Amino acid sequence: MVLLAKSRLEAIKASVRMLQTRKGDKRVAEFFSQTIDSDVAKTNTFIRGLMNYVKASSPVKKTNTVQTLVERVFKKHQPVLEQKKIRVFKRLEADLPETTVSDEHLWYILDSLLDYMVEGIPPFETVGIATRATGLGRKAPGEEPINESHIEISLVSTGNSITQDQSWQRLGIPDLPGDEPTDLPLLLIKETVVRNRGRIKFETSEDRSRTMITLTLPVERRKVFYYVTRQE
Repeated sequence: MVLLAKSRLEAIKASVRMLQTRKGDKRVAEFFSQTIDSDVAKTNTFIRGLMNYVKASSPVKKTNTVQTLVERVFKKHQPVLEQKKIRVFKRLEADLPETTVSDEHLWYILDSLLDYMVEGIPPFETVGIATRATGLGRKAPGEEPINESHIEISLVSTGNSITQDQSWQRLGIPDLPGDEPTDLPLLLIKETVVRNRGRIKFETSEDRSRTMITLTLPVERRKVFYYVTRQE
């Protein structure tokens, strides 16, 4: 491949020299000018193909997925956050391990939760997110020990961002426990989390001025690799 690229460049070089020596002859100059343009286009195509081949043949270790998706989700919602003048804070732990939750499901969970929170709080309030890894046997105060490594993602907002959907009561469905969501968007989010062997906890302060949603997601024990696509 290197020799082929070199031969194409040599052909272009030879055409340029010939063009310089015969520039007085308009027909010859036009011919070699077209030849050079064609050789340059072919060489560019060859180099692009070679680069795509290298990318497709070189696996990349998957890292920093949680932080990357968090940043992308907040960037997506930035116009609404700015419009409502909502303050944002982030505390993202560096070098988090990967999670077994697929990128598509994790995006859906984070995007839907932030969308729900931002929609439910008035202007000039605050939204925050924090991430951390919990190791074997570690636990938060007052909680049961965690028997395996997890990733914990906490979303916090001031203002009343989780509302109780009264339509459930009108249909005769009994109330769920206090820490359970009662409207469809949050129920769908919870179903996705549980399906991925995770946990989700909803907490609201007594005066309903602060809401916290905590995700606990399983850690991927294996090293995960992927191949870079042409768009990347």
